[in-house]
Amino acid sequence: MLPDSTIYVYYADNQIIGFAGLYEQYIAGIFITDNYRNKGRGRLILERLKTDYSVLNLHVYEKNEGATRFYTKHHFEIRSKEFEEATQEYEYLMEWSSN
Repeated sequence: MLPDSTIYVYYADNQIIGFAGLYEQYIAGIFITDNYRNKGRGRLILERLKTDYSVLNLHVYEKNEGATRFYTKHHFEIRSKEFEEATQEYEYLMEWSSN
C-alpha cells in the first residue's frame, strides 16, 4: 500500500461495484464491475473526484479508445503522448482542471 494513496469505493445493492485509486491527484485507475459498466457509475466516481480535487491527471493507453473517449467527454485533455518501455505501448497523459 502506498502511504499517501486514497481509495474511493462505490457500493450498490449491498456490494462493492467499483473503486478509484489515487496517489495525490494522479488517478491510478477507475474500475467498475462488468454488470455495472455503461450505467453511469464511472461518471459518478469521477464527479466525486472532481469535487475533492482541483486538478486530476492519469495515463491511458492510446489503443484504449473507450477510456480516451470517456475522459475526453468529462473534460480531460491530452497533455502528451509517451512511449512506455515496459509495455511497448503508447499512452496519453490526460489532465482535468477546475480552472
